[in-house]
Formats: sequence, C-alpha cells, structure tokens
Amino acid sequence: MTAEVPIIDLRSFTDGTTGDRRRIAAEIDSACRSIGFLVVSGHGVPGRLLHQMHDASTDFFSLPKETKRNLQVATNDDIGYKSYGSSYLTNTLGSNLKEGAVADWKESFGARPMPPLSRMSVEEKPYFALELWPASLPHMRPIYTAYFSQMVRLSETLMEAFAIGLGLDEGYFRGMIDRHLSVLAVHHYPAQPTPPKPGQMRAGAHTDFGSLTILHTGDNPRGLQVRHHDEWIDVVPEWDHFVVNIGDLMAQWTNDRWLSTLHRVVNPSPDRSQLSRQSLTFFHSPNWHASVECIPTCSGPDRPAKYAPVTSGAYTEEKLAKLRDSAQTQS
Repeated sequence: MTAEVPIIDLRSFTDGTTGDRRRIAAEIDSACRSIGFLVVSGHGVPGRLLHQMHDASTDFFSLPKETKRNLQVATNDDIGYKSYGSSYLTNTLGSNLKEGAVADWKESFGARPMPPLSRMSVEEKPYFALELWPASLPHMRPIYTAYFSQMVRLSETLMEAFAIGLGLDEGYFRGMIDRHLSVLAVHHYPAQPTPPKPGQMRAGAHTDFGSLTILHTGDNPRGLQVRHHDEWIDVVPEWDHFVVNIGDLMAQWTNDRWLSTLHRVVNPSPDRSQLSRQSLTFFHSPNWHASVECIPTCSGPDRPAKYAPVTSGAYTEEKLAKLRDSAQTQS
C-alpha cells in the first residue's frame, strides 16, 4: 500500500476513548485534505458477508445476457442492470461532453435495498419505489440487503468521524442522512483476452458525486488509481479493508477543505489480462431535502464560502442528468 493513501483503523474510533476518537477523526481529516482517499480496517463488516456478496454478484453477472437486460431501467440511472458500453465516466467531468469518448469496459448492477420511506415526497419516489431482482437468484436480495445495512452503519460511523474531524459536534450530520439517497453498485470488469480499444479503460478518470464512497475490491484488487500531485498512484488494499473516498458534494460542503479526487480503473497488465475484476461500491448521499451549504468551520474572513446552498436531491439530479447526456451523446 502506498504511503500516500493512509490506512486508518476504525476500531480505535468505535471502541476507543474520547481522545482516541479525536485522534482518528484528525487522521481522517488529514487524509481528506491531502488526497481525499483513505483505507479503513477495523470496520466490523463480517468477512463471511463479503464473500457472500462477491459470490452472489458473480452469480448475477454469469446470467445470460437477456436475463440481465430484462433488469435494465431506462428511467433510473443508478438502479438495475447497466450493460457493457453504457457508461462514459470521463464524460461527466467539466461542462463539455466529449464526443467520440470510449465507453468504460464494465457491466454493473445497482440496488437500493431498503424499505420505502414513509411520507415520501414526489421527488423522492423514483429513488425508493423500485427494486429489481433476478427471479433465478432468490438468495441475492437478502445478501444485498444485509450488505447494504452494513454499509449504512459504516457510513454513519464515518460521518460521525467526519463531523469531529471538522470541529463539529459528532451528531452534526445525523438529521441529514437518516433518509439518505445512497445506492449499492456492483461492477464487473471482464478479463481482456484481446486488447481494449485505444483509450478504453475499465473505468475512465472521474470523481464521485455524493458525500462519500465505500469500495471493496474483492480477490483482484489491482487497477484502482488515484490522481495526486500530477501522478497516478496505485491503491491495492488488503482483502479485508475498504477504500473510502470523498465525493463532489462533500468537497463542496467543506468549501473544498476536503478533496474529491480523480480516480480510474486501468486495464490489467498483459500477464494479468486473463483475470476479471469485481468491486462492491456503496455511494452515500444525504437526504433528498438536506441543505448542503458551507460548514461553519470551513469558512472565515480569509476563506469565504465558494458555493451557493443546494439540496442533496437537486445536486443528485444534476449529476445524473449529466450521466444520461453523456451516454446519449455517444449512442
């Protein structure tokens, strides 16, 4: 593991003294300031569940193409199946879409396996009213639901640490993430027996949209790279560790005190081209109606707020619209 991306043991935060919690929160703050990425151990997610998630996901991606395509949803950008060639992550950068961009070479399945919210607003309904699962894999939904619950717990722990690291009360974010818009996306990057197209990667350079991302890279962790000081840094975590990174919304929330960093998944080297790769990715976003405005400790006379307040829902809609436009531009 490169020294540029620190490994932080969350056990000292969850089970430690007040001093331990402040120390770990300060380490997280330092990582978010310097690179926007960290690797966490001591997270409490059962290893058995991680194996079950990867096995169930492998079962899904092994299904016939038509079975998977029946789970595609044209009206929702982060739920259901996304086939090869439908993602252009690099095209989400900046204001101009890049005609002729090469699609990411991956397929994905997205789920939000949580009970529908009571008293949903009209805007929230599309995000919580839909679940699709393959009928031939009845074990998939309960495993995904259990894993999603673990990711919610872990994200709540991280948001508490974020608050302390930012000099806030540990419960600062709680009322803004109790109806979160988070989604679980599993990505399958196939083996590459033949070279990809020129410029094509497993996932092109991009930043994530929301507050934070929690990633598990499975049995083949190689490929993730983070941009830092004009260099691409390899991030190769241990099997039982998670990679955590800051999203655009959290960077905006902190007035760019914290970094939402470019990252990508590169193609395997020729000697590893026979290996596929699978990642479990939990994208955390605050409640639809949560107002994201400059955190009080992140501005001052010499650091005025850069961004106008925005709701999490409006921000999410804008980002997903860019994804839609990106795919349509290339189709």
